[in-house]
Amino acid sequence: MDIHVDRERELNCLASMVNAPEELRRIMLLGGADGSGKTAFLNKAFSLYSGVTAVTWVDLEQTSGPIELMDHIATEFGAQGVALEQYRAMAQPSVIVDITRSRLNDSPIDVTIPGGASREERIRDLLERMMNDLDKWREPMRRLILLDNYEGASPDMSRWLAEALIPRLAYNRSTVCVITGRQPPVPSSPPIRLKSEHLTLRPLEEHDIKQWLVAAGLARAADDETSFLWKATRGLPGILAILIGNLVFASSRGPE
Repeated sequence: MDIHVDRERELNCLASMVNAPEELRRIMLLGGADGSGKTAFLNKAFSLYSGVTAVTWVDLEQTSGPIELMDHIATEFGAQGVALEQYRAMAQPSVIVDITRSRLNDSPIDVTIPGGASREERIRDLLERMMNDLDKWREPMRRLILLDNYEGASPDMSRWLAEALIPRLAYNRSTVCVITGRQPPVPSSPPIRLKSEHLTLRPLEEHDIKQWLVAAGLARAADDETSFLWKATRGLPGILAILIGNLVFASSRGPE
């Protein structure tokens, strides 16, 4: 159900980060238990800002590594009129074939393929290129990168996010990044923490559930079922969405 309740604080915080160029904060770290509505929050943010500014949403569990992530951002932003380089193609190591023949003994052709830069060095270079590209943006509203499911990322990806991407985006003037997870990475550097907002999605209260039922057209159920639903679901929006969806379906069918 695409009904969002009791997340005004988080949505207002995100709005201030996206809409105000002078806003210091550029990173939102959104934590919460499974079923607390983290993905629903990103879905709401995506729908609010699509067509308003460039926005991309990535499920980290479905992303193999930093190069794929950067290339996805470039592709999505490119489709929305923001020109970025294609980092996947640039990440391929340069292969140089040096063919030589000994003049002394006419030995067979020797083919050497220098290793070139390491994968880590290429990733660092591509990240720097992406930050430079993003910094060229001079519109009043910042672009938005939504990264879902931090715990689903591979260990190497998680480390790169915490140690490379977040610190660099914290100093990027034109981009806001939201990262969700049960425990998203909190920057260790005080200057970067100043540029971050760490929020936790709490379970809904009874009055929030009542508001949700009313918004779903179930005013009668709001009077009768709110307390039961709150106790049964512990206020977790993911479970509530299923139960309220079932109530909406049953109500639409009418009495048997």
